Amino acid sequence: MCLIRLNSINSMKMKRVVLLIFLGWTTLWVSGQEDVFPLSTDTIRGWEVAGTRMYDGSGLWGYINGGADIYLEYGFERVYVQEVLLNDHLLKIDAFDMKDGVAAFGIFSVSRFRCLLNDSLRMHHCISPYQILSVLGDHFLIISDQEGTDAATQCGITLLMEISEKMQPASFLAPEPFSVNNAEGQLKCIRGKLGLMNGFPSLSDLLESYENYTLYALPVAGDQPDQVLAKIEFADRENQADLIHKLAELQDNAPEKVVYIKATGPEGILFLIVNKEEMTSTCPYRKLFSDQ
Repeated sequence: MCLIRLNSINSMKMKRVVLLIFLGWTTLWVSGQEDVFPLSTDTIRGWEVAGTRMYDGSGLWGYINGGADIYLEYGFERVYVQEVLLNDHLLKIDAFDMKDGVAAFGIFSVSRFRCLLNDSLRMHHCISPYQILSVLGDHFLIISDQEGTDAATQCGITLLMEISEKMQPASFLAPEPFSVNNAEGQLKCIRGKLGLMNGFPSLSDLLESYENYTLYALPVAGDQPDQVLAKIEFADRENQADLIHKLAELQDNAPEKVVYIKATGPEGILFLIVNKEEMTSTCPYRKLFSDQ
């Protein structure tokens, strides 16, 4: 059995740092949550931390040469790479500190594949043989082992639960109209060309000319990736008008498809692309455009 004990409840509460600067009558309050990375024996009692490395910025190339670009595209800050040992189970944890929670969920969403879920885990996660992926606040975590056994996986789950309890991270919530179930399933969050190639390549031709956006894309017809409900938010409203024009052209040039388009604010678009023969099965999504 794999058990971990962390510090007392007081250490789990958010620290508050009060900085008083006497400039006239000025008081500055700064509050923040204590980060647990890199892990130490003070953080996870009963575990042995066998080694710690840290890579930041372009130094990520020294760790995952050939795979660093997609992390940088999402917004990478640093990664702590550590090995921890308990009861002869050696686990490796990669704790990627990303720009924000959207970036953390985004890299998670394009990295997961054929996931198992565990009801005891309250964060977004993906369990597969030899590794567990998860999102904790602004962190994307990979917990891996070389055994592939149920016992090693359970140790990874327990470690993840204890880290989450220590951090008390904010939960990532996908924007409307996407649900929690969508986020736990096939929803992808994309911020550039590499994310498109890895997460939703069927949209690459449509979106390849754009930069500085956040896209949420959900397949709506099983394993047919060309049928999608998507929401995109641009930094530039000119891109909104341009993409609406491209979507209208897609409808004109592909008579077998039906395209629904809805502007969401000055820089956003919600759109649905389906095949005509799938109109019945996609009815719940078409209701999102019923006001048009």
